[in-house]
Amino acid sequence: MNLTELLENPANSLRLEVNGEALQDFAVQIAERTANRIIKEIQTPDDPISEKEVCTMFGKTRQTLSKYRKCGKLRYHRIGREIYYFPKELKEDMANF
Repeated sequence: MNLTELLENPANSLRLEVNGEALQDFAVQIAERTANRIIKEIQTPDDPISEKEVCTMFGKTRQTLSKYRKCGKLRYHRIGREIYYFPKELKEDMANF
């Protein structure tokens, strides 16, 4: 039985004991993984394209793009309230239509 199964089963009684050093090591690992993921995302060579620009480029409405996003057919990135697309991902995703 793995840890996930132990945690998800309410019938199991689980007690974890963690010392400060182990907890600090765990926090450092999470911070490093998060930083690496953010750095990888930042190093995308393409500048993001706004939703309005994508609509103009492909002759699609914002509602159509929203439908594609909800269906998982179109990858996107959100910065605050704005939605952006990376050209490389956009080319791959739009080639399927």
